[in-house]
Amino acid sequence: MCDITSHLNALNLQLQGRGRIITDMYAAVRAFKTKLCLWQNQMLQGNLGHFPCCQTMNMQISTAVFPCAQFAEKLCVLSTEFTRRFADFDAQKCRFELLSNPFAVDVAKAPTNLQMELIELQCSDTLKSKYDAVGASQFPHFIPDTMPGLRTHAAQMLSMFGSTYLCEQLFSSMKMAKTSHRRHLIDEHLHSILRISSAQNLSPDIEELASKKRCQLPLTSLPQDSKQVYVQLLWDNINLRQEPGEPLYLLWRTFLEKRGTLGPTDHQEIRTLLNTIVRNIQTNDVYRPINLLIREIKRRPEGVKRQRSVYREILFLSLVALGRENIDVEAFDREYHNAYNQLSAEQLKSLHCIDRPPTPSVQWCLKCFGAPFI
Repeated sequence: MCDITSHLNALNLQLQGRGRIITDMYAAVRAFKTKLCLWQNQMLQGNLGHFPCCQTMNMQISTAVFPCAQFAEKLCVLSTEFTRRFADFDAQKCRFELLSNPFAVDVAKAPTNLQMELIELQCSDTLKSKYDAVGASQFPHFIPDTMPGLRTHAAQMLSMFGSTYLCEQLFSSMKMAKTSHRRHLIDEHLHSILRISSAQNLSPDIEELASKKRCQLPLTSLPQDSKQVYVQLLWDNINLRQEPGEPLYLLWRTFLEKRGTLGPTDHQEIRTLLNTIVRNIQTNDVYRPINLLIREIKRRPEGVKRQRSVYREILFLSLVALGRENIDVEAFDREYHNAYNQLSAEQLKSLHCIDRPPTPSVQWCLKCFGAPFI
């Protein structure tokens, strides 16, 4: 009982999961029926190679006492039941072969309305190579419009529910989405949720979504009696920070304003740090600025909470010193991500979660709402 149950469980797992089409499931069932015939013959001969639990039992009792004939009869009953349960699928064997391997099907045995198209398909080396490359489940997408019969047949086969797995998964998603705590959901919302949850391959088109958003208009371009609401996004708001000292980009602006009054040695250390970071950014080197700021962090007294991240300090300084039009934020994020991954474990000890590269959701917001001001 344990052995045959384990074999049935293995078959059950083969029939589940995404991407399993009806022909794959039919092949798995046919293989299991063939295994049953083999196991039945081996059981009659006393060969228990595929039944480890039976082998253990056979070692504990006499071979003459072990009921091989009785177990073989049970396997025969199970095989008969499989044949009865899947008789409908056996009747569709020819149609399944047209989907699983149309290039090996005997044209004379194919339906009359598909024979001409099937000949053209089998004689096309281009379609044959495409079939070998993508497989049976994806090949119907490449059947040309000049073969409408084969396209319709493939669509009918692919739409068959060979298992209730996908249905049960969809109902579970619906049950989780529409609960008493989400009573404001309407049917349209539920339809969208189910489409997303049931999609096998889904990736958002960030560029298209961002292009459909309204661009930001300068405040001066709006008339005083305009009824539009103007929203201005800022990279930074210093009033929200309680960290001692000024951000690097504000120090750069301050030194730039006092350029004519500063002596060669005035604020030499911080000015050298700022100029070094800017020069490295100009050469697309983000690793060294991170390392320089890590050294500055280590020099700070313990207990001082840091609210400005290394990422924003370098990015904001670059935007102010080099100009917003000269900084590609997406390219900067990639370079920062690469540099962050090169940091040693000792360097990472000095950093916090706020210093990590921006997440995809943050990058999406920047694209969606446009370039903020600083």
